[in-house]
Amino acid sequence: MPKFFVKHEQDFPWQVHPKHEAVSQKFVNEGTDGTPEVFFVQNKPGYTSRVHSHSQDEVIYVLEGEVSVGGRRCPAGTVVYVQKDTLYGPLVAGPQGVKFINIRPAKATAFIKEK
Repeated sequence: MPKFFVKHEQDFPWQVHPKHEAVSQKFVNEGTDGTPEVFFVQNKPGYTSRVHSHSQDEVIYVLEGEVSVGGRRCPAGTVVYVQKDTLYGPLVAGPQGVKFINIRPAKATAFIKEK
């Protein structure tokens, strides 16, 4: 049976990332029932995430502020596509921080590249 949902960002709470207090996430759809994983991310100014990959393709759309991805500046309005299992990053939040939406076909796991 086809799936369909309509959800609004304001209906979901921000949650501080359990390992990174400079990161907040808002999960709009978990992606565990055959629907996409959809979530918002806010990173405080200067926050850096290490080079990593995910088990699902992903699309990142920058909503506010800016982020540098692997040294490339991505201001609001930028779309970033990353194929599954592709190492990318680091992601560095700009001087005003960054807010973006992340969409993946299903719930993903992460692989963090060791230093």
